[in-house]
Amino acid sequence: MSYDALDVIRIHHLEMSPFDLKNKSLIFTSINGVESFFQNGFKPNENFTEVNYNKIYCVGQKTKHALGNTVLEHSK
Repeated sequence: MSYDALDVIRIHHLEMSPFDLKNKSLIFTSINGVESFFQNGFKPNENFTEVNYNKIYCVGQKTKHALGNTVLEHSK
């Protein structure tokens, strides 16, 4: 048996300017979205997942776990 691999989805991280998170909502739809957000140079100066004014939504448990792990890594 042999298999051929074909990339059907390619990810390109977009660059974006830093922005203030106060009174903003963040919606992460995938692990790739979480990775792209932080690879773009976003560095939280607080654990923004615990601040009441930020609304953060994740689609799926894997995305939620990826966000939690990434926030902990960048908070150190």
